[in-house]
Amino acid sequence: MEAYVLAMAVPSPGTASTKEWIPDVLADVATGTPLGGVLEIAGPDTFTLDEIGRMTLAARGDRRPVVVDDRAGLFGAVHGDVLTPGPGARLAPTRYQDWLNG
Repeated sequence: MEAYVLAMAVPSPGTASTKEWIPDVLADVATGTPLGGVLEIAGPDTFTLDEIGRMTLAARGDRRPVVVDDRAGLFGAVHGDVLTPGPGARLAPTRYQDWLNG
């Protein structure tokens, strides 16, 4: 069976609540006080990248397994960890599973 080797998963916005939320965040940033840095945006859930890969493939009816490759570069360097937003991040109202089912 062919496997899906996960390097990075970056979903695009899909549900109505997300589509409405992102322009609001952009408007706040564009009209607000200069950040002098980066504003992180994230969803309300925390997953490891392999979990996101498995959920995404399952939602699309793709039965390939997700293989975690510890030698895959940047993400291999944070084995067992999750990429989470820092303090001050804006959290979207849409949960990842809801976005997938959207």
